[in-house]
Amino acid sequence: MLLLVQAIPILISLLTGWSNSLNRNDAAIMRQSDRVHFKCAQPAPEQNALINQAIEQQYLVRRIEFVGNEYTRDNVLRRKITLEEGDVFTRENLIKSLESVSTLKKIIYPVKLSDVEIHLDRSEKIIDMTICFKETRRSPGSSTKRAS
Repeated sequence: MLLLVQAIPILISLLTGWSNSLNRNDAAIMRQSDRVHFKCAQPAPEQNALINQAIEQQYLVRRIEFVGNEYTRDNVLRRKITLEEGDVFTRENLIKSLESVSTLKKIIYPVKLSDVEIHLDRSEKIIDMTICFKETRRSPGSSTKRAS
C-alpha cells in the first residue's frame, strides 16, 4: 500500500509531462499543416465579384501575403510585384504582377489569377491578397541557402 501511495505522484508527473509534450507536438503539427494545406482555391465567381467591387469602389491594397515560397524570400517576390501595399487596386496591376513573378526560375508553374485569394474589408475599403506559389524542388546537392 505504501508503495502505491509513493508511486501515484510519480505516475501523475510522468503523465503530465507526456501530455504537455503531446500538446507541444500537436501545436507544431497544426502550424505546419496550416502552411502546407492552405487551399488558395477561391471560387472564380466569388473572386471576380470581390475584384470588381474593389475596382469599382477604389479599394487600397493593405496586405499582400505569399504562401508556398519555401526557397524564395518574400523580398525577392515583392520586387517582382508591381502592385504594392498602399496602391489603389486594379486588375491590370494584379495581372502584371503575376506575370512578372512567374518569370522567377524557382517557381515551377506560372502564377495565375486562380492562385490568388482575395479578402475585402468593406468598412475600411481595403483589400488583402494571398498569392500561392509552387516552387521547384531543390536537388540534394544544392546549397541550403535561400534565394535572395
